[in-house]
Amino acid sequence: MGLSDYAEQVFGPTLFDQLLSDCPNSQVLFKAIDPSNCVSALESGDIDLAIGVFKALPESLVRTFLYRERHVCLFDNSVLQVKLPISLDDYLATPQMVITANRELTSAVDITLTDMKKKRKVVLGSTRFLTLRHMLMGRRLLCVMAELVGRSAPNSESVTICEAPIPIPDFDIEMITRRRDSLHPKQKWLTKHVTSIIQQKVEELMKA
Repeated sequence: MGLSDYAEQVFGPTLFDQLLSDCPNSQVLFKAIDPSNCVSALESGDIDLAIGVFKALPESLVRTFLYRERHVCLFDNSVLQVKLPISLDDYLATPQMVITANRELTSAVDITLTDMKKKRKVVLGSTRFLTLRHMLMGRRLLCVMAELVGRSAPNSESVTICEAPIPIPDFDIEMITRRRDSLHPKQKWLTKHVTSIIQQKVEELMKA
């Protein structure tokens, strides 16, 4: 399975447990994928499916919608001690970390802020969700990231999750597979099973 850092953190343990329970003789391999390598990994047969955020895809691949994710603010409010939900002034006054796939320290958030004639202070970027999630604790820092990252991490009760004070679009998490394998019984079983496991996990996390 090709998984983004985000997907492996949120769903890896549950996928492993359930697949090994339902298919005891199977072996599971998680491989890191990103937009630059997921298509070639699938088309070469290096992975059987990929889970993440995908834009344009070739006709040889099939999308399966899993769920819609939203961006939220994460921070340690025992340090920030701000009134919730965080105000725009407090948001802009707090040093921020960003998830960056392209090694840039800006995102669509900064475009929105520029249109508002505002600017935030970004102090750190990383490609790894879990790194930034851990660094929030005990520091005067804030990060805008996927809500399920905050809800699924160890000690998630120690991080504050709240709405951002600016509009940030939601995004879809999808699974992609090879079209040529879509009718194969093993691929059909795997696709259906992984979809069910992930959607149940999302429901469980959102109720927590």
